[in-house]
Amino acid sequence: MSDFSDVGAFTRHFGLGNVDGPPTDADPETRELRLRFLLSEVREYAEANGYDLAYTLIPAPASQQPNIYLPHVARELIDIVYVALGTAHLHRLPWSRIFRSVHRANMAKTRGLHAPDDEKLGVMKPPGWQPPDILRVLTAAGWLGPEDPRWMCNEL
Repeated sequence: MSDFSDVGAFTRHFGLGNVDGPPTDADPETRELRLRFLLSEVREYAEANGYDLAYTLIPAPASQQPNIYLPHVARELIDIVYVALGTAHLHRLPWSRIFRSVHRANMAKTRGLHAPDDEKLGVMKPPGWQPPDILRVLTAAGWLGPEDPRWMCNEL
């Protein structure tokens, strides 16, 4: 299985949308939700690096709404992933092992019908849920941690 097919299994498992069949465009509500989700993850990456990232998602006026062209959407998503993977390479991260740990933790979540607004896509951490052990994966790959002992307090 690849990272891409694992994420497809997650999407199917939680009923987050139809991921099978020929290429298609997502409805406007799904596109906005996914864009907000992507921006949230970028903000979290910024915060993890000591930056405050402020942004607002402002839809274009109806008269300026573009026609959605799936090849353009596909290209931009690949660019996002390409840049993310390049950044992971620059951090020299053991990507596949970290991905497996995150995937296992994500698959242990549950689907909530009435999830609070802060729970992305209605997939929630059930009681007793354990986060991915990224620290273990990094130290197994040879990471010694920063010299500042406070790093041990960070939630991964």
